Amino acid sequence: MEFVFFGEELPNRAPDVVGHVFDVEGNTWSSMLDVTVALLAGQDVSIRQATESELKRAEALIGLRDAGYHIAQCVLHLLEQDGPEVVSAALAHVRGVLESADEFVQYQLLDH
Repeated sequence: MEFVFFGEELPNRAPDVVGHVFDVEGNTWSSMLDVTVALLAGQDVSIRQATESELKRAEALIGLRDAGYHIAQCVLHLLEQDGPEVVSAALAHVRGVLESADEFVQYQLLDH
């Protein structure tokens, strides 16, 4: 099994988005417990440090999460002042922008 270690800074800053260890084969966030379980099961395990570009992409995930929080705050302010119709129109626009960008972007956390 191959794991990528992302250090402490990013996972401590946004544990809901980024983990300490990424399982390459499973393409998912894991934990050091998963590494230990694999070792105890007799599997060959390799762990490497995340590259600079992988760290930047993880940072981008955190940035997107932060942007989502900011959008939620903006929605609350619009609701207080302008009502649900304005908020619905604004969110429809944001959704359209994000969905159109999604057509062109294939996201991969790890380097190839």
